[in-house]
Amino acid sequence: MSLDKELLKSDELSYEYSDEFQDCLNAHGLYNSQRFVVRLSPVNHDSLDKITKEEFSELSEQDIQSYSTYLHETIHWWQHIGSTIGLIMSLSYPAQTHSNVVHLREYLKISGAKKSIDIYNKINATEFHPTDDEFHHINIILNNYFDIEYFRSLVTNPKTAKSVYDSGYFESVGHSYFTGYTYSIQVLAEVFDRRFNHFPKPDDWLDEIDKLKEKKVRGYYYGSEIVVPPLGLKEVLEGQARFSQLQFLHYAFGKKYDWMDFAKVGKLDGIYFKAFQIFLDITELDLPQSIHDPKVGLFLLVCDLAINPGEGFPFNLEDCDSFITSVDPGFRFTNICLAIKKSPELGEMIVEYSKKEYESVSGILCKAIDTYTPNETCSKVLEWIKNSEELQALLKEEENFTYQNINQPIRVILAKFLRYTQDKVEFPEFFCWPGYWKVGDKTTENHQNIWMRHLSLFMDRKGDKGIYPREFPNAIKENIHKTFNAFYAWNIMYDLTRQWIIGEGDFKYDYTWLTEKKKETELKESADKVFENIYGEFPDNFEILMKTKS
Repeated sequence: MSLDKELLKSDELSYEYSDEFQDCLNAHGLYNSQRFVVRLSPVNHDSLDKITKEEFSELSEQDIQSYSTYLHETIHWWQHIGSTIGLIMSLSYPAQTHSNVVHLREYLKISGAKKSIDIYNKINATEFHPTDDEFHHINIILNNYFDIEYFRSLVTNPKTAKSVYDSGYFESVGHSYFTGYTYSIQVLAEVFDRRFNHFPKPDDWLDEIDKLKEKKVRGYYYGSEIVVPPLGLKEVLEGQARFSQLQFLHYAFGKKYDWMDFAKVGKLDGIYFKAFQIFLDITELDLPQSIHDPKVGLFLLVCDLAINPGEGFPFNLEDCDSFITSVDPGFRFTNICLAIKKSPELGEMIVEYSKKEYESVSGILCKAIDTYTPNETCSKVLEWIKNSEELQALLKEEENFTYQNINQPIRVILAKFLRYTQDKVEFPEFFCWPGYWKVGDKTTENHQNIWMRHLSLFMDRKGDKGIYPREFPNAIKENIHKTFNAFYAWNIMYDLTRQWIIGEGDFKYDYTWLTEKKKETELKESADKVFENIYGEFPDNFEILMKTKS
């Protein structure tokens, strides 16, 4: 049997690839982090069922190829809940609601149930009224919403920069990044650390951000040009997942398939190859001839470092001037590659894919770009757990699937991040190079336990587009299903809030991606109840405003 394109086909992350910001808004957000689900093709599901029942050595080539796709998709789950930028981005979607709840309730009192707020503002806001309560709340709602959206858009796809710049609400990159980080951290602090005894306190950065604005430092004032890196988060994440998948296949088949074989079936092109091509272009390293070339191992380490900034979270932001380049994965990736260009010997140092190599090379690269090492970042998070009764209690909830329903998605997302970080401190090499460590006699019992602990919470099923909770061996089934139902009830409420703020026309209830077993009327009824519980008004009572002609 040869390599099969269909078996190796992975589900691209939920991005709107258009370079136009408005298109991203119409596609339910550029970085769609609300679903947290692993999806597989029917044939891959068949193989996956087999994989759970048979020894790895007894699997067919078809099963192994299917498993590689499963690994690819699981890595995307890790990226969302295990990396620091993934955590901030994942929290930014609920943050658009949580940051505005008080102001949305006031809007209802003053303006009435009118949708959308964006259209209402364009119809009625003819001039600036700083003392007007109605304008005050509308201004905060729209600015909070769009600033976080700009942050996600620019981080994920820098090509949206021109569209963002021309959109009407944009102030500056620094302001958007500050807002994105501020509200993502605040939704955590509101639940777990109201006095900011542990988490960084973004309010402490405000004076420095304002000074940069006053001094007209590029990137921090209104009208400043937007400087973008050569790639965004989407390319880094897809490159990391694809090359990990190919390393797995290479080693699982005893090195039978290699670089040219993967290239022939189209697995080394497009968005999946872009980050690696930029890596080679900047470092000026030669194109590898094999997937097990040390340069591939180095590339995967660069991806790991790019998506795990420590500045701003979990550490306080000490240098606001470099905030953008410190936390943006595209700039981090670029700067790390420039450091490698000065020390090309690093291209030969990843040979054993060991913890020692991980810590040694990451230490060299982090020092070169003056950033926190992965060990420092993880250790800071472990310090929080040690000193916070709230976080210790959260991990108990995670262990038993007994999450409180107060801000439940926030609890789930942070709990998975904390658990992931605990294991990454001990086994960073497994998370950096899973394609190497998931194969044959290299896989230890520890690795298998880690793998099982960090599988996605939710999956699809063969022949069904819906989402289902994964069954975990040591967890009570009822608790798992309660977690699932609460998680997506909250996420539907986030989506309805989003529609209220910027959506045109009636509220839409297209949640068949969640379940095919319920009719739209059933989904609407439950969604409306959640919305009314938060805001005190049913969506059906809203007056739908028409967009004015320009």
